[in-house]
Amino acid sequence: MLSVKCLPLFTNFNYSWEMKNDKVSSRAQGVNTGVLTIANLKPEDSGEYRCVMSNSTGKIASGYALITVKVALPVIIKQPKSTVVEIHGTATFECTARSYGFASITWKRLNSELPLTVNVTVTKSLNEITSVLRIDKVIGFYKGSYYCVITNSAGFVNSTFAKCVVTVPCPEMIITPSPAKVRPRANVTFSCLAWSYSGLVYRWNRINYSILPTNASVSFQDKSLPIDAGCFATVYELTISHVQVMQEGRYCCVASNECGSVTECAWLEVDTSPIITVQPKSGTYKHRSRHLEVLRIAATGVGVIRYQWQKFDTTNSSWIAPSLKARTTPNLIFRVLTQEDEGTYRCVVSNDDGSVVSDNATITVYGAPIITYSSAGVVAFEGTKVTLICNATNDVDAIHPLQISWYNGTQLLKSDGQHIAIYTTNNSTAHQVFSLLILESVNHTDGGEYVCHAFNHPLCYTEKTINLTVEYAPKVSIDPIRSPYMVDVGKRLLLYCIAEGLPVPTVQWYENNLLIPQQSSQLYLVPTVTPRTTVYTCEGRNNAGNMENIARANTTIIIKEVNRCSPLSDPVNGKVFVFTEGKTAIFTCDDGFVRRGSSFLQCINGAWSSPPPKCQPL
Repeated sequence: MLSVKCLPLFTNFNYSWEMKNDKVSSRAQGVNTGVLTIANLKPEDSGEYRCVMSNSTGKIASGYALITVKVALPVIIKQPKSTVVEIHGTATFECTARSYGFASITWKRLNSELPLTVNVTVTKSLNEITSVLRIDKVIGFYKGSYYCVITNSAGFVNSTFAKCVVTVPCPEMIITPSPAKVRPRANVTFSCLAWSYSGLVYRWNRINYSILPTNASVSFQDKSLPIDAGCFATVYELTISHVQVMQEGRYCCVASNECGSVTECAWLEVDTSPIITVQPKSGTYKHRSRHLEVLRIAATGVGVIRYQWQKFDTTNSSWIAPSLKARTTPNLIFRVLTQEDEGTYRCVVSNDDGSVVSDNATITVYGAPIITYSSAGVVAFEGTKVTLICNATNDVDAIHPLQISWYNGTQLLKSDGQHIAIYTTNNSTAHQVFSLLILESVNHTDGGEYVCHAFNHPLCYTEKTINLTVEYAPKVSIDPIRSPYMVDVGKRLLLYCIAEGLPVPTVQWYENNLLIPQQSSQLYLVPTVTPRTTVYTCEGRNNAGNMENIARANTTIIIKEVNRCSPLSDPVNGKVFVFTEGKTAIFTCDDGFVRRGSSFLQCINGAWSSPPPKCQPL
């Protein structure tokens, strides 16, 4: 605070204070008194001041008094703090100072220049100035001590030192070894590339083995690849020459530094699966060609080589086994090549170590008729009429007219005016033939395969098989057929229900019209009550013709009493053996004893044929 006094010789004066070439600060007090006071002095308050006194007779001014305001050094109120940053991270330092008048802040690094990646921002407020130093993409070279310098008209002050500590991460694998699949006796090389901000140590190892194969060698690319200042990467290679099957396995590259290590592995597979040396080729062949080696293939490999030919099924978009007319040894040979054999083929070649698929090859067959439409599988009820349809087109290159015949299995069918009728129409312009096979009042024995045989030459034909299923109501019988059937009490009896029909009937048994809880065609009985007469019924059901069909058969069982002989016991010093449900007995004596009486007895009408024998000493 500044106080300036003006002392007059006389009293009763009016006072006013003036500043040379400027105005008195608005912060000043006592401007119209004899004492001028200015609080919170600032550099702009420096200057020459005088006091002017006046009364009714006039005014007088004092001399000028020179006032100089000195500025203090800045005061740091927030020191920069040390920081720990991971390499390639960002380090930040902040410094705040209080200063009167103009001030500036600069950043310095102890014993070195500031990094090129620094960014400095400065903000100012009333009597305060703040600066932030940010270092981007920190590397090991940027570690050190940083401080700020605050300068004003009174001079400068330095902040305390703030350390930038850069941590080095563990190695990182830039290029990992890739899995390899090679043939036996080939060479293979695995490579890895790691980087770190300190020295790296490499090694290769093989999982589950203490040492590498004797035919393995390790090499360094003896040149460092600078990624950034202080950071280097080195290529490390493992080469196995003339690989053997037993050297399959996982091979690992390990890179380490003072932080730790990183490991990356790759699998070496020795491929001993077959190699196809001759691929099958597409071709065009004449219809009905016989014993024709259509597709040829050759392969090499370890062990037994197997060949499996496949044909592409355009209906289901899948590969299936070729026609049964074809043989594979290993070439694809057709006993008789027909229109149905047209299509795309391939061969799967395999051994115990794997398989390989050949190129696709297309077989084209010319000359035979094409059946463009035929009935699908037909289901009919016994006694109804069935119509089978077949439409065929002749090959444009054929020189003989197109004809259609019908077969039931291998039997040629002809119209008989009663049960079978065949109608055929020809369209010579379109080279088409349309044929109907009509079966009147079909019997269930008519079911089976019907073949539409389209031909323009005895050796040039196409066939389509149509399956006919004839459903019929159940037909039921019981075995044994004899009724009434006599059975002894206690003797087991097996009844068998023979139920024919399509669909196959379900079977149910009844005893005197009461349901027996079982659905088996066989019924086991052990009669225990006599005398008794029982009626057993077998019932068969199905839904032939989409309606319920029922058929029954009955049999009568008469249970009769059996005259049994009295039980026999072992004789003294002997044994008795009873057979045929108590009807036959055989006696034996122990060693040293002889039998007196018959050794063989029969039960006749409830009595034994003779008295039991006795065993007497020799």
